[in-house]
Amino acid sequence: MPAHSYRFTHAVTRAPGASITQGLRDVDTGAPELARFQAHHAAYIAALRATGAQVSELPALDDFPDGVFVEVHPDPERALSDATTQLSPARAEALLASLAALRRVVLSPLVERNER
Repeated sequence: MPAHSYRFTHAVTRAPGASITQGLRDVDTGAPELARFQAHHAAYIAALRATGAQVSELPALDDFPDGVFVEVHPDPERALSDATTQLSPARAEALLASLAALRRVVLSPLVERNER
């Protein structure tokens, strides 16, 4: 394998579900074609594997069409591609903590209601 200027070790992916066509978009260029999105996703996984990364694939979750990709880089400003959309490990940790807190707030009333 030729030397690369990047190295991935692990990746976690989630298959895009049919609801991906209903997700939010930064620029509305119309709904994506599901088959094309799935083909691009498969190519993305193949590219990750080509780097030698261990790829874990999770099944689609049609309830959550947004946030399809989250990339974390140790130094996003020095990333060779997509630098502006990558999170540093610290920002990724903050995002996960924020989501966990949001989950507790949203689910707490539902759990309490079900326990009554």
